[in-house]
Amino acid sequence: MTQKNISSRLSHPDYEGSAMMRATVEDDLDKVMEIIDAARDFIAAQNIDQWTNGYPSIDDIRNDIDNGWSYVLLNADKEIVGTAAVSFDGEPTYHQVFEGNWEYEGAYAVVHRLCIDPSMHGRGYSGLLFAGAEALAIAREVRIIRVDTHEKNKPMRRSLVRAGYEYRGKIKLANGDMRVAYEKYISSYGEDSEEDEKK
Repeated sequence: MTQKNISSRLSHPDYEGSAMMRATVEDDLDKVMEIIDAARDFIAAQNIDQWTNGYPSIDDIRNDIDNGWSYVLLNADKEIVGTAAVSFDGEPTYHQVFEGNWEYEGAYAVVHRLCIDPSMHGRGYSGLLFAGAEALAIAREVRIIRVDTHEKNKPMRRSLVRAGYEYRGKIKLANGDMRVAYEKYISSYGEDSEEDEKK
């Protein structure tokens, strides 16, 4: 298993069946943007001020591809049903946490721009993307994963809690907007976090 390809089956308690996560390629862009646009509409319909002003754009995803961060999730029928960016290059906006603190120290992965085709919600796909991010982290011997989202984005916050992430406080984006921050410590791929193995 390498950073660019996760060919093994992913599993999650909320999902029955097989799925695969792999690196995004240029030919995937139309489908990825279709999913992102649908997710943007879904978020806006809930009056959540997130993913506005055309973000994330096709250029953002191309940049993720160029940096080796972009991944797609394929269901059992080999259809792309989700997308996410998984980076190991740090996140400047995570240097300061407001109303809380990160629990763990050391190298960490960051999950950004994660979304599932809204027509596929409720099938456990977000959990599979998080499982894929964990597999990537373990392959690099990284045990910490951090994520942020909009405070009002309850579907994502529920997905994070189901995937074993814990609320750590708030972070401030470069534009000044606040986001809620979550973190998970993984002991090994597919296992829950273990408090006695904190770094």
